[in-house]
Amino acid sequence: MANKLEPIFRKGLLALVIFILFIVVFEQFLTLPRWLQALGRMHPLVLHFPIVLLLMAAGLQYFARFSRQSVSGDMRQVLRFLWLAGALFAGITVVMGIFLSQEEGYNSDATDWHKWTGVAVFLLASLLYRLQGHAFLESFTGAVLVIGLAILIPVCGHLGAVLTHGDNFITAPLQLEKKRPVVPLEEAYVFDDLVLPILETKCTGCHNPNKIKGKLNLMDSAAILAGGKSGLAINFQQPEDSRLLERIHLPLEAKEHMPPKGKPQLTPDEEAILVAWIKAGAPFSRKVLSLESSDPLQQLAAKQFQAAPTEVSQEVYTFPAAKEADIERLNTDYRTILPVAYGSPALSVQLFSAQAYEARQLEELQPVKTQIVSLDLSKLPVTDADLKLITPFENLRRLNLNFTNITAEGLTPLSKLQHLDQLHLAGVSLKPEAVKALLTAIPSLKAMTLWETGLTRQHMEELSQINPSLHVTGAFSDGDTVLLKLNPPVARTDQWVFPEQTEVTLGHPVSGVRLHYTLDETEPDSLSPVFSTPLTLHTTSVVRVKGYKEGWLPSDVTDFQFYRNTYKPDSVQLLNKLNHVHLAEGAHTFFDTQLGAIGANNPAWANYFAGVRHEAMQLVCRFDDPAEVSSVGIRYMIEEATGIYPPAAVEIWGGDNDQQLKLLAKRTLQAPEKGETPSLRKLDITFPKHPVRCLKIVAQPYKTEHPRLLLIDEMFLN
Repeated sequence: MANKLEPIFRKGLLALVIFILFIVVFEQFLTLPRWLQALGRMHPLVLHFPIVLLLMAAGLQYFARFSRQSVSGDMRQVLRFLWLAGALFAGITVVMGIFLSQEEGYNSDATDWHKWTGVAVFLLASLLYRLQGHAFLESFTGAVLVIGLAILIPVCGHLGAVLTHGDNFITAPLQLEKKRPVVPLEEAYVFDDLVLPILETKCTGCHNPNKIKGKLNLMDSAAILAGGKSGLAINFQQPEDSRLLERIHLPLEAKEHMPPKGKPQLTPDEEAILVAWIKAGAPFSRKVLSLESSDPLQQLAAKQFQAAPTEVSQEVYTFPAAKEADIERLNTDYRTILPVAYGSPALSVQLFSAQAYEARQLEELQPVKTQIVSLDLSKLPVTDADLKLITPFENLRRLNLNFTNITAEGLTPLSKLQHLDQLHLAGVSLKPEAVKALLTAIPSLKAMTLWETGLTRQHMEELSQINPSLHVTGAFSDGDTVLLKLNPPVARTDQWVFPEQTEVTLGHPVSGVRLHYTLDETEPDSLSPVFSTPLTLHTTSVVRVKGYKEGWLPSDVTDFQFYRNTYKPDSVQLLNKLNHVHLAEGAHTFFDTQLGAIGANNPAWANYFAGVRHEAMQLVCRFDDPAEVSSVGIRYMIEEATGIYPPAAVEIWGGDNDQQLKLLAKRTLQAPEKGETPSLRKLDITFPKHPVRCLKIVAQPYKTEHPRLLLIDEMFLN
């Protein structure tokens, strides 16, 4: 039977040699359909067969050459079969490996070395099969080929292990435990000594220059700031929405949870360090002790290095420690509870996310009320009523209420906090009498933050007279030389996409800021109209806003885009499949009024864009009553660095039904420039007003050397 099959297998082996040489030469032009991508992922399943078969063949070949006993014909037949089967499986493994390498995350030198050693194993095994029965194999050179193959196989396997598990996967158990140099806390850097060791042990196995999963490299600060395929890993505007935090907080069973299920997971302390680091603005070059003494990062560092207590922990707390079960239960994605220092019973609590805040988050802290010495509620919608929930925290020393919704009258309950020594009230509207009364009631206060509260420099001096040891951080005066830049303005509306009109309110987190705006897309300045009452918009508009205030540098210009969509189809249908990664809500994506955003850290990037890569996006819109459409708008993303391009061409077809469509308009667009800044664009295609019951929109993706991704989040029919 084997003799009958050998000619067939031999032809298959020859075909594999030709095919592999072809795809290796033209690999850069390779574009795989989905079913071949699935075939490529079987590479780890198949690769064990050629390893076993070829090592057996090499061993028998060695035995056949050096054994003094004659080798029977049956054994030679077995040897031929092993070489043939081993070469065939090696070829199949190489093909699957090349298919697998086309996926993102495998563009590295290690991938190339693994590929070429795999190809070498296949070609050498094929050659040794063809040489069976030749005297050449009895020569010294023949023996070198056999031994070389036996060496090449584990080398290729090791390179594969490097791609999958990291550089030292095989050798790590043989090495003595390597400890990082002990760094004194006073010399420790936040990133190098606190954050990077966590990334190296839990993340860089898949996010390193050799295996750059998701095009994200976490080996150094520059690579982290560059982000990955999905955008930035850290959102500096909204740190709590950073993609890195999102991934580590996903359920363990979730596909995108990091580290992946089956890999070593983050410990609670490691997770707390990463969360605190990102929420502190991801500092890369700061020393640990340059942080505020109440900063969770400094507290975690003291625990990490088991250092002597810092200024925060110099006070001796005599109350008992809280139950570990209570602390673990109360720690959530929006509330962190940490010891202020290693071994200390005192706790520091910080709440995050204005959208997620509820008063019950303070009520739930009652089990640890005795141990809380630091509470951070900054930038949350905390009210006067909520402050009454804080008064049971009898040992509270530090309270941050910056930019909350409390009033001067709401300060009265705080007088019960007789241990309070730091109170931060920046951005809160206050009255001098209320602050003086509080300062008199709490003589322990040593530091207050009172800028942007309405209190003058004279008021600050009067407070210092009440308590000479009080340090007040207040407003800037004319003599100050340091000017701060205003935050970007904000806009609020119920409808960013509207059918007839929408009302827009402009605002700013700092009180007293004048907001100058324009509606004609020119840049606003101090002579532009000042916002006072809500703006009513009837057409697609860009509201450009800039903030001004004396004693501050003006804000950057912020653009707010509002879109009119007069006609919403009664039904929509896609005639082709979307990219499997960018499905959004299918055909309904384009008229759901949900606008996407740039940056993978923002859920609006991942959830609101529908995309195509290899074929056109063809959308059919149907109307029960004829719609007199004269323009079609398409909102798309450009991110040249990651291969997200505008549509190459757009066609608009209209008629009474699917079978009676005529071309209404066609537009072509230029490809983005190399290095062009990511942006969101709107393409408007106009044509003579035409009543239609059926409208077909065809958007072609760019098909350059590699097909480019086309992402669209919304369409507008007017």
